[in-house]
Amino acid sequence: MNMNRDFRRAPIGLSLAAMLLCSVPAVAYEADPAARAAAEHMLEVAGGRANWRGVYGIRILSINYFAQVDLPAWFEFEIDFRSPYVRTRIASEQMNRLRVFDGDRGWGLKEENGARQLTPYDASRVAQEKALWDGAFSRALYRIASEDPTLRVSLSGTNRLEVSDIGGGLVTWYKLGDNGFPAQFGIGDTSEADGTRFDKTFRFGPYLLPAIGIARDGSRFETIFAQVLTSPMPHRSDAPASLDSIGWKMK
Repeated sequence: MNMNRDFRRAPIGLSLAAMLLCSVPAVAYEADPAARAAAEHMLEVAGGRANWRGVYGIRILSINYFAQVDLPAWFEFEIDFRSPYVRTRIASEQMNRLRVFDGDRGWGLKEENGARQLTPYDASRVAQEKALWDGAFSRALYRIASEDPTLRVSLSGTNRLEVSDIGGGLVTWYKLGDNGFPAQFGIGDTSEADGTRFDKTFRFGPYLLPAIGIARDGSRFETIFAQVLTSPMPHRSDAPASLDSIGWKMK
């Protein structure tokens, strides 16, 4: 479907939007008809409201390529959509790191060049991590599916969908592709030039997710596996005795 063409067809677009408005609860995210039509279509392509509304979090396993780093890294990422928690593991010949953000605290652990370094996050870093958690790609889909009444969704131009907190700033933006699914994505008020471009998608069960993403500086990720969690996610927030003991857990 060509989103640009469809939004120019005012009678059809408004009729579709009216139907969507009639089918959602009285308490819903804030959006005008065009923005709601785009958000609802994106959600449907991504797997549907019933599926995304029941999600608690997600685990991602990928190979990441970082600018200024010679070798690729094994990258494990897990995020709780319902309470602030993100755990990130990076391992390669050049890096051996674990980062955890949980509520109002966080820390980073490095074991590199024969040295171990545990660094608690200060208030500024905690605020930064919370913004990254809040604007994560899939968490915004969950909030739209949940009809979060603290959310405002707006359409800038014909294909840039912006997700904001009511009374707050921009949380996430999506540049929609021809099929209505994001072709590009950014957190907060980052420019489109600094967003992540998606070159490929995979469907894990009913959930459509980015499979390959490329940043402006050439950094990229290639997803190997995704596990969407439909039950509460345990928070593993204590620093381990050794990073050698940390590995990917399928369950």
